[in-house]
Amino acid sequence: CGEAHSAATDALGSMYVWGRTKEGQCGVLGEAIDKPTQLVALKHEHIKAVACASDMTFAITASGALYQMGAVHT
Repeated sequence: CGEAHSAATDALGSMYVWGRTKEGQCGVLGEAIDKPTQLVALKHEHIKAVACASDMTFAITASGALYQMGAVHT
């Protein structure tokens, strides 16, 4: 869980997100997502793990790729 969003995976490797997405931490910009919704942008990937920070989300695929969504802090 992040500050105001969450992410999860299922046994088939699909990723689900919900909550605030003002910074794009749920993979899209816009209105809050009120229930777990499959992240279409990563539908082609088999997600093995997810992690959330305050305003960002990370996903690791079965092939070892890392995706980051949301705020970028430099």
